[in-house]
Amino acid sequence: MILCSNPKAQYLSYKDEIDTALLRVLDKGQYILGEEVKAFEEEFARYIGVSYGIDVGSGTEAIHLALIACGIGTGDEVITVSHTAVATWQRLYWQVPYQYWWILKKTIIPLIH
Repeated sequence: MILCSNPKAQYLSYKDEIDTALLRVLDKGQYILGEEVKAFEEEFARYIGVSYGIDVGSGTEAIHLALIACGIGTGDEVITVSHTAVATWQRLYWQVPYQYWWILKKTIIPLIH
């Protein structure tokens, strides 16, 4: 079998650092927001070369913030693949009032709120 990724090997390469960070969070008991999240946001922003980083709780929240940041809304067209996660369509459904699903041979199925 050929693995497309190996999370266990990746974890083992950084085991001490990961375990230390996890224990620090568990000891403090603050799992949402707090200084650990703030430190992560700052370090990640620095790492990718931007001024700010925003931590979110899910991919759906990330899609929502990205759409807002890009100014996507009423009257805009958003194109995505048909085989994406349901969360992608769900977020687009609420952000853009009218969309089309393109299915086989360009058949259009409208989604109306």
